[in-house]
Amino acid sequence: MEIPEIKRQLPIGRVLEHYGLKPDRHDRLLCPFHPDKTPSLQVYPKTNTYCCFSSNCTAGTGDVIQFIERMEKCSKHEALLKAAVLCGGGSSLLTSTTTASKLFIEAGDELEKQAILSTIRLLKGDKLLAARLLGIGKTTLYRKLKEYGLSDNALLETLEPMNGTNEYRTGA
Repeated sequence: MEIPEIKRQLPIGRVLEHYGLKPDRHDRLLCPFHPDKTPSLQVYPKTNTYCCFSSNCTAGTGDVIQFIERMEKCSKHEALLKAAVLCGGGSSLLTSTTTASKLFIEAGDELEKQAILSTIRLLKGDKLLAARLLGIGKTTLYRKLKEYGLSDNALLETLEPMNGTNEYRTGA
């Protein structure tokens, strides 16, 4: 499924509902992107877009993907994955995504740690490829490994030797 199709199939109302936001009868609401006393965010259900009219806001105008991106403070790729899940099609809507990528983005710390470990094990220690499959950069992967206390030695213990040797792929 292409991005325009995701945008067509995902009503902005469903996105707002997901974040616990409810527009008034004129399709306006308090903008979630800045402190707001009166509704300044106008929602346009027919076009699945929004516009914040406050001069104190940098949200401007956007579509459902941009709304998710701003709410989650994430990349466009991550917002597309979230949109695919909200559409009801899961990550299969985007052919470039993987189950590991979905786990990494949506999981809590323990599940995230397990997704990282499983991916590295599956790839026999190739961290660069693991980062790609998880949809993150190599630097982010190394930071996460450090956060979870997973040193190279700890990772090596979980891997099996390649081709019956004592060598392992490190992906470094």
